[in-house]
Order: sequence, then structure tokens, then C-alpha cells
Amino acid sequence: MKLRASEAVFLAICLLAAVISLTAVYIVRGRDVSEVVVVTADSAEEEYDVSVINSASAEDFMRVSGIGEVKAGDIIAYRTALGGFKRVSQLKDVAGISDALYLRIIEYFYLSAHEPEATSPPETSVEEPTEASTEPTEKATKASAKKAVKTEPVTTASETVTAERVITEVDINSATAEEISRALLIEPELAEEIVALREKIHYFSSVQELYLCDGMTNEIYRAIKDFVVIG
Repeated sequence: MKLRASEAVFLAICLLAAVISLTAVYIVRGRDVSEVVVVTADSAEEEYDVSVINSASAEDFMRVSGIGEVKAGDIIAYRTALGGFKRVSQLKDVAGISDALYLRIIEYFYLSAHEPEATSPPETSVEEPTEASTEPTEKATKASAKKAVKTEPVTTASETVTAERVITEVDINSATAEEISRALLIEPELAEEIVALREKIHYFSSVQELYLCDGMTNEIYRAIKDFVVIG
């Protein structure tokens, strides 16, 4: 049976419409699948409340397995330099924070039902295991620091005697490197680093920023922090 021209055109249009509809179904289905599947770890991370780690203390971080006093100090110093973390994932920018350690931090602060005021002592470094439980008051710290003075031998014509040097307060935003070295009893090279950092960051706003100086250690920081003045 022969089809007339109008019938042939109508049939062709119907076939074309069917093909277009079938194609649209596959496109929509494919899009839906991709939208469900493509959920990255980074987007999930940014759902965490960054204020939790911005308000955490060094002791809080030290309760995470693998973080000791030094690494906790590095986290606090980097957070201070940034003016506070903007994203939780910025923790991975801190030196020594591996992917595995980062996941433990996330688990502790966001996934586990831990108690922020836990009474168990935080993990401490080997060289100072009891510091967390024997933290002195500010006045006691200054008093003990002044008693724990450095001594230097001074040779005279008749004998060698010992001269005492005492740590004194100094404004690190106005003092010269020589004055800083003499007041805080630190090496001249470290005092020069403090002055250089002061020029770079346009003056100190926090004592913790001293951690950004090359050569600054936890031992030195603890010895001088109560004598540093931010003017």
C-alpha cells in the first residue's frame, strides 16, 4: 500500500519526536546520576564549623593522638598568623600534619563524642612530661625565671668569678636587636630574626607571633614570653 506524501511526512515527524524523547530521558538520567555521585570530600569538610578549631587550645589539640606540645604550638602559631582558620582544611597546611593525622583531628573534634573538659592529661613531649599538670601562675613564672638566671664566668687578674645575668622586660616593637638580646638573654642571631619579622609583619600584635621566627623553640618561648612587652 502506497503512502501519500502528507502521510509520509507525518510518520517521519512522529519517529523524530520519539527519538528526541528517548534521548532526553537518557540525558536527564545521566545528569541525575552524576549529581548524586559527585560529592567530594572537600565539600563535606567545609560543612564543619571552623569556630571549633579556632577556639581550641594547645591542650585540646594535644589530646589528639600524634600531636605533642611542639606540633600543637605550630598549629596555634599558624592559626594566629592567619588571623584564624577560614576553612577546616587549612589544618593540612601546617607543617607535619599528614593526611592520617588530619583525619584524626577531624574525628576528635567533629565525629567523636569527646568531652572538651576531659580530666585525662594531654599527651606531652618526652622531655617535659609533667608540664601540663605543673603550670605555674604568671607571677610565679616571672619570679622563678628571674631566679633561674644565667651565669657567665668573668676572669680577673686574681681569680675567675661568676657574674649573674637576669631576664628583664623589653618592648619587642621598639627595642633594637641588641637590646632584645641583652634583655631576654637570647642569641643575637635570634634577636635579629625578631626585628626582621617585626619589619615584615609591620609590628607584633601577639606574643605568639614569635613562633614565626626562625630559630624560635618551645623552650626559648616559654622562658621569655612573660618578659615580652607588645607596645
